[in-house]
Amino acid sequence: MGINEKHSQVNIYDVSEHAGVSIATVSRVLNQSDKVTAKTRDKVLASIKALGYQPNVFARGLGLGSMKTIGIMVTDASDTFLAKCVYHTEQELKRHGYSAILTCTGEELSSKKRSLKRLMSKQIDGLILIGSSYAEEKVSDQDYLRKAARSIPVVLINGRMDGKGIYCIYSNDFEAMFQTTSALLAAGRRRILYLYWADSYSGRQKLAGYRAAMGAAGVRVNGRYLIRISKELAAIDSCLRNQIASMSDEQSDSNPHSCPVDAVIGAEDIFAVAALKLAQEYGVAIPDQVQIIGYNNSILSQCTMPELTTIDNHCADMAKGAASILIQVLEGQQTTQETMVPCRLVQRGTTHFAGDIGI
Repeated sequence: MGINEKHSQVNIYDVSEHAGVSIATVSRVLNQSDKVTAKTRDKVLASIKALGYQPNVFARGLGLGSMKTIGIMVTDASDTFLAKCVYHTEQELKRHGYSAILTCTGEELSSKKRSLKRLMSKQIDGLILIGSSYAEEKVSDQDYLRKAARSIPVVLINGRMDGKGIYCIYSNDFEAMFQTTSALLAAGRRRILYLYWADSYSGRQKLAGYRAAMGAAGVRVNGRYLIRISKELAAIDSCLRNQIASMSDEQSDSNPHSCPVDAVIGAEDIFAVAALKLAQEYGVAIPDQVQIIGYNNSILSQCTMPELTTIDNHCADMAKGAASILIQVLEGQQTTQETMVPCRLVQRGTTHFAGDIGI
């Protein structure tokens, strides 16, 4: 390995370990802060010299000729939840004097890698990943992000990922779904239809919360009540019609007038909206016969009649928090590696729980 190749692999974390100080301290030295003692500054500078460290994009983001530009990656900017996150993230960055470069990557891993490579070529100071699909289930599929985090700080919204230079802020989806499902079970609902599409980190947490609540209540999870479908409204409607018809045929002999489900939980608001529309078409009384709950507290939840009960995972708070965390890192301040945001159930007209549901 040549000397230049060796030096190109040295990063701010190596300097931190070599000098025996925190990354924040190295950042302050690079930023010529007066909050570092002369002895500590000399130690850090000696480590920089010994390792042959060349301040890179991350260091420039600490004040040495920073472009003050942040890269934002999102899989689908047309998604209401993700679009809202993009908006609040960009607004918070702008408030602190940073501009943003947005790229829509799609869900394919190869496309995500290409998008990151293009962003890195723009000499961004930091990276914000919006959406839990970047926390790939296969840990090795996250390596391209860990590699990037050796050069620039990376913040993930609504997902969890381990690695130096990676910071995560996410909602407590497991607990939210566990408590919500438990509330339905306590209200006597047993045939709870669960609609979802994502196998992302957030999606896995939600489904696990549903399963755990059913198990805690001693109710067997029937696979026919777990429906994975796309987020296209027409496709959701078609799938629900076929599934409900199939369920109705199975129980028609024993009770021809009963509804095959008595509650619906949508892992996204759009699923709950589709279920509500279909229930109203079939003349099902909402919420007396069937209670319906969505997720994300999007604008869709207030565009139905009755308005939709939904879980608010505080998208805006996560987005603003992610931007704040990144700026703290760039400015050499101490910050937490992980931040969990609690959810809350916003009860509207599609449920009638007695009292508040603490989630």
